[in-house]
Amino acid sequence: MFNKKTLYLLIFTLLMYIFFKTNNAFVPIENIDIAPGAAVDIEERSDGNINYVLPISVYQFRENEGILLKIQLGEGKTIGESRQDRQMLQNKKFLLGLEQVFIVGERIAKMGINPWVEILFANPNLNDTAYMTVTNEDVTKLLGMDIEGGANPSEYISEMLKSSKEYNFFSDNYKVMDMFIRVGSEGRNLVLPYTKIVDGNPKITGMAIFKGDKMVDKISIEDTRAMNMMRENDVRGLMTIYKNEKETIDFYGTSKRKVKCEKVGDKYKFYINIDYTGDIISNTINREIRDNPKAIKEFEDEMAKQAEKECYDFIDKMKNELKTDCLELGMYAVAKTGRHTGIDWNEVVVNSEIEVKVKVKVDKQGRGLFT
Repeated sequence: MFNKKTLYLLIFTLLMYIFFKTNNAFVPIENIDIAPGAAVDIEERSDGNINYVLPISVYQFRENEGILLKIQLGEGKTIGESRQDRQMLQNKKFLLGLEQVFIVGERIAKMGINPWVEILFANPNLNDTAYMTVTNEDVTKLLGMDIEGGANPSEYISEMLKSSKEYNFFSDNYKVMDMFIRVGSEGRNLVLPYTKIVDGNPKITGMAIFKGDKMVDKISIEDTRAMNMMRENDVRGLMTIYKNEKETIDFYGTSKRKVKCEKVGDKYKFYINIDYTGDIISNTINREIRDNPKAIKEFEDEMAKQAEKECYDFIDKMKNELKTDCLELGMYAVAKTGRHTGIDWNEVVVNSEIEVKVKVKVDKQGRGLFT
């Protein structure tokens, strides 16, 4: 089953393909394969070496059967050989440029994605606005899995990544072009949403942390929220003050950060200032907040204190466990010191003092309390 959005996209693709074709020959849609998603991973061969695994999902149009989704898989000692092997399965013209998602297997992510990045960058036909995610699932099965409601897995995961920015301080910087910018850039590190299959459907469970082109670790969704609040600017998310199951306050708002870097001698200090402005969407603790300015101020201070604690807890984990600049503070030090100095900015950041200040501002409280 395909929704209207998918069908419109396929029709538009066909029209564009016909329009830009160099000759005037009509190409039947049945002779074209369109790729909505692709993946990459590695597997160990019996001789101890590795094979690159490159599955790709394709729409195939059948006159009497409608639209079919197939997975074509290539394997080889290099990325190029894997593509070469995959081509032997194709019996139609292959149209690239409308990929919605690229799925990166955890094994190749930990080994290093540079070989794959190089070949992606060299191909001008690939869609560099496609979303990316990392997984430890079988990437071939993930691309072809049956999802409740008949959704295309590539489209489902792409929309899942796109909508992730609503409640967990996620940004929109998880596309192929964002990977090109961050991998290898001084003072910057790539992070990508980490996806697992939960209760039969793909679900974001945290974030994959990269240093250079290698994944060094993955973090929980709780740590991801704290990291995103300090790493990203102008993102939306929810935080909760929880005393017990009957006493909670949910606060949903926009987080905006500013970073300042100071250098004294050979030491750096970073200041992260966060303005978190939003709405109280649920309140079963303090009924006076709505009409009492003092109660509102007490809530703002309590929420700010909780946010700062979660931020400092993550900074401690970043310094002692991840040992990686997950917050991209290094790029502010680079701006102060200059590029091409040979300095390891990850080491600089994890050994520097980082100060976080959070300011919470209640904007609205909805239309009132229920009781």
